[in-house]
Amino acid sequence: MSMIERKTSFQPTGAAGWPICLMPHWRGGAPVQANWWHREALLASDFLKGRFMRGGTEVAAAELLATTRASSISLPDNRGVLQALGINALPQTTRGLFPNGQVTNLIRYSEDLTFSNWTKDAVTLSPLHYRYFTKLVETEANTVHGLRTSASGSIAEGEVRRVSMDVKAAGRNSISIGGYSSFSVGSSLYVNLDDGSFTGGTNAKVTPLGDGIFRIETSGVGTANGTASVSIRFGDVGNYSYEGDGESGVLIGRVQMNAGDYFPFYVPTTSAAATTLASDIRTMPGERPSDSAAEPFPGWEAAGLDNGFTVLMDLNCADVAPGTTRSPVGLYTVNNSRFIRMEIASGTWRVRSSPAEGATNVNMPGGIAGGRIRAAVRFADGVLSATQTGAASVASASAIAPAPFTRLYVGNNATLAAPWNDWIYGLQICPPLSDVELLDWVNA
Repeated sequence: MSMIERKTSFQPTGAAGWPICLMPHWRGGAPVQANWWHREALLASDFLKGRFMRGGTEVAAAELLATTRASSISLPDNRGVLQALGINALPQTTRGLFPNGQVTNLIRYSEDLTFSNWTKDAVTLSPLHYRYFTKLVETEANTVHGLRTSASGSIAEGEVRRVSMDVKAAGRNSISIGGYSSFSVGSSLYVNLDDGSFTGGTNAKVTPLGDGIFRIETSGVGTANGTASVSIRFGDVGNYSYEGDGESGVLIGRVQMNAGDYFPFYVPTTSAAATTLASDIRTMPGERPSDSAAEPFPGWEAAGLDNGFTVLMDLNCADVAPGTTRSPVGLYTVNNSRFIRMEIASGTWRVRSSPAEGATNVNMPGGIAGGRIRAAVRFADGVLSATQTGAASVASASAIAPAPFTRLYVGNNATLAAPWNDWIYGLQICPPLSDVELLDWVNA
């Protein structure tokens, strides 16, 4: 007896036209699919899967968003592989959207350690590579083992820079990073590559990337006008001068030195320092039926969003730059004089309106939650309110109705210099939603 005969109460006399199934929507074809966007959304982007919607119809990304960036950019996908994106290309991979600011990597040949700007101290380079890494192999000399290099250009006394690299143990389980010449990271940074624990450095940070890989960061400062040089040593925990075995070492890759006190994203280099310029990302504008002026996207005025709207955000919200303003989404008038902006500023995750709206600040419930969160902002009836994953809505009634908005920026406004420099996974614009609807969405 066949499988179908055993599973049915009757015996078919021929081949089944379609298998018997308990799925109510299934009739020999694909089940009915619900829309991936919120039922009230007028505009939606799913940056992880590359899906975009406006006015209830899925559209191509280019119909929804415009990017201006006068350089290429390299961003990792969801496997950690760098994807090269051309001039004015949307900074998006399968990991999401990465609205970036301008960053310069001052370390030459950041992925090719064979060149002479890398001084090899009792190490050789293995001809075998693992992913994007080069293996440093210790010689049998009884000394320190590692690399030294200097940044392109000079450093000014008091100038702050961030040094970062990806490292993985390969027989030795510890690495140290220090500065010399006219550059100091304070006491050298020591990192245990077994568990990521560390001591020393300045504002140091160690981030596990999976597969035993760690992104290691430390800040340093110019001690005089001169050269910013970095030393990289490896060994076992507590022992950095020893007789090598000719086989052990560490894997290292994606070395960077950039201006400032945090690591925004990686910029690959070859024979010279390399700069990735900022991405200006905004929605494709529409034309208001009332006066033919610009509106943030087609259908904005017709849907009554001048009188109120909701922004739904799915994003990564790491506090990577304390004291620095960053903004994932902002609505602005043509001259930026009036706005409602979602931002991190001075370590606070908040919603802010311009002075014309009453200088309103609404702190997100729960503050900054590291990692992926959902957050929602509503403007309606002169009240700004904000809701975050797992938290109730908070509001401020001091705002007044804003002037008609003309532009919607995603992650960066070149004029206000507030690049997000982090991942955005989804963005939707809806009419004003109730507190219950907001909480349902952010906690889904």
